[in-house]
Amino acid sequence: MKVIDQTLFCCHDSGTYTIKGNQAKKISNIKGTWNITKLNNSPNQLLQGNYDGLYVLEKSNNTWQLKNKIKGFNNSSRYFELFGNKIFVNHEYKGVFKIIVDSTFSEVTKVSIDTLIKGSESGIIKYNDNLLYSYVHGVYNYDQTNEKFVKDSVLSNVYTDDDYVSGKLIVDENDNRLWIFSNTHISFISPGELSRAPKINRFPLNKEVRSGIVGYENILRIEDDYNKYLLGTTRGYITINFDAFKVKNFNVHIGSLTTGRNKNNNETKNFQNKNLAGSFAHNENNLRIYYYTPEFNKFLKPQFQYQLIGIYDNWSEWSENADVLFENLPYGEYTFRVRAKIGDTLSNNVASYSFSIAKPWHLSNLMKVIYMALVLLFLLFMHFLYKRYYNKKRQNLIDESKQALELAQTQSEKEIIKIKNEQLEKDIKSKSKELAIATMGIVKKNELLVEIKRQIIETIKAKEMVLPIVNIIDKSLRKSDDWKLFKEAINNVDRNFLEKLNKLHPDLSPNDIKLCAYLRLNLSSKEIATMFNISTKSVEIKRYRLRKKMNLLSDENLTHYILSL
Repeated sequence: MKVIDQTLFCCHDSGTYTIKGNQAKKISNIKGTWNITKLNNSPNQLLQGNYDGLYVLEKSNNTWQLKNKIKGFNNSSRYFELFGNKIFVNHEYKGVFKIIVDSTFSEVTKVSIDTLIKGSESGIIKYNDNLLYSYVHGVYNYDQTNEKFVKDSVLSNVYTDDDYVSGKLIVDENDNRLWIFSNTHISFISPGELSRAPKINRFPLNKEVRSGIVGYENILRIEDDYNKYLLGTTRGYITINFDAFKVKNFNVHIGSLTTGRNKNNNETKNFQNKNLAGSFAHNENNLRIYYYTPEFNKFLKPQFQYQLIGIYDNWSEWSENADVLFENLPYGEYTFRVRAKIGDTLSNNVASYSFSIAKPWHLSNLMKVIYMALVLLFLLFMHFLYKRYYNKKRQNLIDESKQALELAQTQSEKEIIKIKNEQLEKDIKSKSKELAIATMGIVKKNELLVEIKRQIIETIKAKEMVLPIVNIIDKSLRKSDDWKLFKEAINNVDRNFLEKLNKLHPDLSPNDIKLCAYLRLNLSSKEIATMFNISTKSVEIKRYRLRKKMNLLSDENLTHYILSL
């Protein structure tokens, strides 16, 4: 509803109406009318804001009717103001539009937008030749020289970011007051009496008491008294006399105190003498303290703030609760302090109550002595355990050192044995080489003697003359000294062979043993024949007879068997 030149207009979702007497007349079918205001220097024209932009109403034949829509702008225009040659439209989510229209208000010629200031429930209004914009971060004033909004340091003190609830600004043209609504107060701004600085008047009427709709706040002065106003709510209205907000001096008092052994409702009532310090057992550490102020105000509820020196040294947040519960307080000395305020007026006093919580039995002086004795015993016990542990560890280290030393000694002995074995292997190889060389020497010598004998027999016809020489050669071939030398070499190289051979085959003749020795050296039949000074065929016969004596199977190789012994 808005009164313009003695005409009451109604802005409605279904359109625009004029109200006269008990009748409403629709003058515009454009849905969603937000607001109507005068056009500068055009008494017969009004500017209207709708869901889809701006419209112009015109008075013709004493009747208001829709003239035209301003083309080129289609944004919702809930808050708009004419300021200079521009139309300012506040959009909560886009920012503040600055619009320049033609002289007939039929078409937009230029549109710009300030996106630096925008916010939910923001508002814009013209007050005392100033264009004001209000949102959560304060109240801003439009600087026409620089064409931008600048934060007003005085008006922005009306509310804080936490106290902000709505940017709706209301101008009471009759009183020249600017009303601002916050979460905890209603404030109005009025021109200063002695200076140009505006004066801020605050009344502690919070949002819950006002019971209004955010963004649709309204207030209207009734009668001629500047302190009586009508405030619309969701369920009707409230009449306010601001003289009633003048609170007298008052005091706050501590009413009673209850203690309990737990935080449930089964508390034990214990009304203490507030003038004497209280003393409670360690299990009576759940305390509920009640406090009050005997002052009553139908608009303002008292609020309380407390602190518990000794554990909660900072003041609590203001609250309407008239009691507080402290649970599981540790032992010690405490002082409870409480103060109150009604509106913005603080209580004259701070009520206090001192009390103490006793130590539990397990923290008494006797128990501390016992604890110290137990600690000493524990330390002695731990010392014994550590000493035993380190002695055992030292003995383990000694044993490990001995084992390491024995292992090293064993390793050294193994190395010595290995070196000796390697040396023996070298010696064996050397002796085997010597044996092979000696054997081949005997073979070569016998071959030479046989060849000499053959040459002599074939060359000299008189056998009687060469017979002594042949006999000497045969005697040399049959001589056993070579075998003794060979046997000794065999014993040095392969000591266990002859012993094992005699043990397995004790019935072997000396010639059989010789044959085995020659086979051990892996000599061929031809080489063996030379050693025996017999033919190769005779050697094969000897091999056959030896197989029989050793009872070898037909598929067993004699040489392989001799080598495996």
